[in-house]
Amino acid sequence: MTEAKLEPAGIVLVVDAPQVLSVPPVAVRVTIAGPDDAGGLGDEQSMILPCTGIENGDVAGRLHFRLGSPGAVLIKAEIVALPGHQIDTVPRVSELLACLLPTTDEAFRHVFVGRRLRWGDPRSDHFVARQICLHFPGSAHYRCSAAPVLCYKAVELDDPQDIAEALEITSGLLPVAASCRRHWHPRRNGEHLVVSLLTAIWHIHMARGDIAALVATFEEMRAGMNRISNYLSPSFNLCKSLLAYGYVLLRQGEQPQSKAVFRLVVETFKRGAADVDVRRVTLLNELGASHRAAVLAAEALHRLDRQGTADIDGEGILAEALRVHGASGRRLVQRLNAALDQGRGEVWRAEGLRERPAAPSAEPRAEGS
Repeated sequence: MTEAKLEPAGIVLVVDAPQVLSVPPVAVRVTIAGPDDAGGLGDEQSMILPCTGIENGDVAGRLHFRLGSPGAVLIKAEIVALPGHQIDTVPRVSELLACLLPTTDEAFRHVFVGRRLRWGDPRSDHFVARQICLHFPGSAHYRCSAAPVLCYKAVELDDPQDIAEALEITSGLLPVAASCRRHWHPRRNGEHLVVSLLTAIWHIHMARGDIAALVATFEEMRAGMNRISNYLSPSFNLCKSLLAYGYVLLRQGEQPQSKAVFRLVVETFKRGAADVDVRRVTLLNELGASHRAAVLAAEALHRLDRQGTADIDGEGILAEALRVHGASGRRLVQRLNAALDQGRGEVWRAEGLRERPAAPSAEPRAEGS
């Protein structure tokens, strides 16, 4: 078995043979649990899933194993040979299947904390992220940190039901993120998590072409900046989000407000740089994205202030602002521009934007940040 993928109905194994002519001598042993009355996980049970379908392709075959228990939470799975047969599996496949829902903080860090640790398949990453958001029994900040993955993969998959559910789940986790304490690590830092979730949410609104909800989310992010004590980590998503907001306002004909937001991008980058901690090399590296956003905002201001034209690099701005790329990013840009061209949502004037002072850095700083 060269690869595995997760789907809502069960598990798909990919084999390197393009034609699987008969039912293969393999099955999948899964460990499942149901949610209990307290919102946690009930007792675990094990079952064998037989192959329920074969899909032959030009390059590889796909074996389907359907999970027949609606509402069951997949904890782990193992590919097993039927009696009298032997199979060869790829260690990476076995490792991924062994933790379909991490049940401890350590397990979460082992399988989900970084992109390279995950499946790499949009549907499979969506599947695991959804399980973590809904059922992870460990620390709440890790449930919150899985929500952006859920949203971005839903946008990539472009299924309306997935997108609507991702919005509901992520919106529900916002109060949880806000209750998390300050910490130097982004995935444990409530200030970073709130910004991260709101960034994911505006991508959802953009995918739905909902300009009013999109702008309302941008405004919520801007209004919350006064509560941020350390900008090093939040500036990554803030600069991207504000850059996109400045573009939207300009497209709506709100040039003064757009210029104010573009200036705020530059100011946010400066705050992030001012909060640099040389012990946090990864966060220092990510400040490069904030710098790119600030440069694009400054270039837009140059054109607007000195040349009096709205002819800015919209394509470059959105390419830098979005957290999804490739075909999915191009689709988002098309939907955004189509919605703006159709005039969906009223022009938001944001009266307090011109007069609102720059958000000061709160003191004292969070411990370790």
